[in-house]
This record gives sequence, structure tokens and C-alpha cells, in this order.
Amino acid sequence: MKRLMPTGFTLIELMVVLAILGIVALIAAPSFNAFLARSKLRGAAHETVADLQYARSESVQKNQVFRVEFSSTGYQIWRMSRTTPTNKDASTAAAPNPVKVGHWSDSSTAASSGASMAVNFNPVRATATVSDGPLELSHAAIAGTLRLRVNTTGRVEMCSPGASISGIAAC
Repeated sequence: MKRLMPTGFTLIELMVVLAILGIVALIAAPSFNAFLARSKLRGAAHETVADLQYARSESVQKNQVFRVEFSSTGYQIWRMSRTTPTNKDASTAAAPNPVKVGHWSDSSTAASSGASMAVNFNPVRATATVSDGPLELSHAAIAGTLRLRVNTTGRVEMCSPGASISGIAAC
């Protein structure tokens, strides 16, 4: 009779493969955490840019001044009064309500500078008036920052000081 050769893996071979996979996972974990932090920071910056562009377009569309006020954890978009552009519009309620409130979803993402920045978008030629800018966003888990700047023509620019965040133009 012919004897069949055993097929499959031995327990020792399986344990060696699992040990190698564990070592590779330990090496890759810190890099993956930094990737997630950079991704969250980029996402928060892109969302903020989109909302600034939204405020600019609403200002032109509604022929009214819109104001974006920043804090260390987020921002608020306000429609300003037509009669007094320095006052928040209280026509819909007893107290003024922001048109939109933006929170940077991750508690580790915050404004490292320019946290008291405010932008007024004027409906005439979609111009902007900026006070205390530019805004810099950072994440606690990584060293890089992203800078958001609104120029006088109302355009929003995003850059990375010292090219610290890959995929974003350097400042």
C-alpha cells in the first residue's frame, strides 16, 4: 500500500507566522495613528473652508453681510442685520441665532492661533474683512498645523506651514 504524505501546517509553523504578524502590527500601529490624526485634521480644515465659502456665497445671494466667528473648538456663521451690519440679525427670534455652528468633531483638533478670528463677508463684490487672522488648526497627536487665510477678495486659502502636512501646499 501506498502511504499518504501528511498535508497542512504544523502548530509550530502557525505560531511563527502569528508572531511575525504581531511584530508587524506593533510596528505599523503608531504610523497608523498618525495617519488618522492627519486625516482628521485635514477633514476639519476642508469642512471649515467649505463653510467659509458657503458664508461668502450666502452673503452675495441674500445681499447681506455674513460673519464667521471662530473659537478654539469651532465656529459660528451669523447673518448680520441689514440696518446695522455690526449687529447680529435678530429678526427671526428674540435672541439672534447663528445660521450654522461648526464644531471640529475630534476633541483633539483645535485652533492653535487665530482662535478669535472673525471674517465679515460683504455682498458687494463678495469681499471680506478679516480680523485677527490667519487661523491655524492643529491636532494633539501630530506636530503639523494647517493655516486658513481669507484674503480681501473673499477667497479662502489653505496651506501647511513648513509643509508639515503632506498633500497640502506649503506656506
